[in-house]
Amino acid sequence: MFPRLALASLLPLTACDVGGVVASTETNVEGDNETNATVDDVAIDELVVDADTSIDVDANVEIDAFIGGGDDIVAGSQHARGDDVAFSMAYRGVIFEEARLTPSYAPGLAISSIEWLVRAPVFDEPTIVDDAAAFAWGEPDEIDADGDTFVLAALFGDDVNVTFLWDTQTRFCDGECAPRSISAVCDAEVVLRVWLTDGTSREAIGDHTSARVTCQPD
Repeated sequence: MFPRLALASLLPLTACDVGGVVASTETNVEGDNETNATVDDVAIDELVVDADTSIDVDANVEIDAFIGGGDDIVAGSQHARGDDVAFSMAYRGVIFEEARLTPSYAPGLAISSIEWLVRAPVFDEPTIVDDAAAFAWGEPDEIDADGDTFVLAALFGDDVNVTFLWDTQTRFCDGECAPRSISAVCDAEVVLRVWLTDGTSREAIGDHTSARVTCQPD
């Protein structure tokens, strides 16, 4: 939006330059005023507002979708909540396939460790631009009765509070290492499982849907 010009008192054949906006006023034969305004290219560039600097988003507000820049496609972000545990999942693809998983807990919760899990994944097929080996996740980890859950990470100590990055380079190592590339998954549940010092566990569950073209319905 361009600044308004104060033209209340106009004189015949006058001109003024306001921040690159040039206004001129002429009085015609009938005595009416005719006003013309031109804007130079520099003024237009200077008047563009950067939305990122004018919006302050509270971290506790649930955001359903947000806009990325360049050629990046942002699928969105979400909050998953369980019993005294929660996490936010900010996913972006296709150029930079990654999801940032940030846990949060009720004050005073006695945490022993946490696990980031992928449950019931629907796998994609690698394309010529993918690392095919990163799509070979192998057999599910035997931690759930349904047998279709894979571990992304098991974290202890201060690491239970750190944002976990699930991307194309993610691997889980338990003796041997197995790939856990986010690119391999079209759809899945993402689970934060929190183990407490009393031996019980709590979960928060979110949904991941890939923005990969090969994952989209025909």
